[in-house]
Amino acid sequence: MSDSEEAEPDFARRLAESIERSRRDAPRRDHEYRLFKETLDQAAVLVDEGRTESAAELMTRLARERAATNNTNVCDEFFFVVRHFSLGDQRPAAEVALRAAYDVARERHASLGPALSFAKRLTDHLLGDKRWGEAASQQELVVELTEVVYGEPAVSCQLRWLEQISSHVPDLDPSLAQQRRLFTVSVLRRSLAAYQRTFPEGHLLVGDAQVRLGIALANAGETSEAAQELAHGLEICADAPTDEVMAARLLLADLRSH
Repeated sequence: MSDSEEAEPDFARRLAESIERSRRDAPRRDHEYRLFKETLDQAAVLVDEGRTESAAELMTRLARERAATNNTNVCDEFFFVVRHFSLGDQRPAAEVALRAAYDVARERHASLGPALSFAKRLTDHLLGDKRWGEAASQQELVVELTEVVYGEPAVSCQLRWLEQISSHVPDLDPSLAQQRRLFTVSVLRRSLAAYQRTFPEGHLLVGDAQVRLGIALANAGETSEAAQELAHGLEICADAPTDEVMAARLLLADLRSH
């Protein structure tokens, strides 16, 4: 008898056993789903009543219990909680779930990856509601987490997204706008320092980081230092035909003309 002939009956046996287990477990799964839905319905009612802390506690308890029962990660279970509310277009409840999920992820995961995932989703949620100011503040948190989890170039991408969100904030307080510009400068300073530790002097990535820092410094009103960083960066990136380098050349010329 060939190996394939022996394998076919074994496969058929395993398939039959799997089908039988699924049939036996169906009542338990149905009961778990009903409990899951009933609990989240209760949480939604609490949100509607303005009792968001109680709703968050209920969602967290449910996610922890399901994780213990199913031998899964509590953050994975929170994903299903968030999805339940999102699919049902229950946006206030989905926001409470996202905030609770973020808190649990920060508590349980030193790597911060799951927390970053929920933080990004919360930014998107706030943008969906056109709550530009809250979304911009949330995006600052995303930038900080991205810097820890991924570093460059991901952090620059998130900084640009922060700038775009901030541009939609109506009547943005000038002091807050300046605070956000200085926040960008501080993040880009750390990015440049990381590149300088990693790559040799004159490396293209170092020059690119100096250009981005120079632009941020100019936006923050630090024109003298901005001119220095732009000059150093452009010396390295002189042959890079990117829009950012071209804009930096024009900016440096303008700074030197004053």
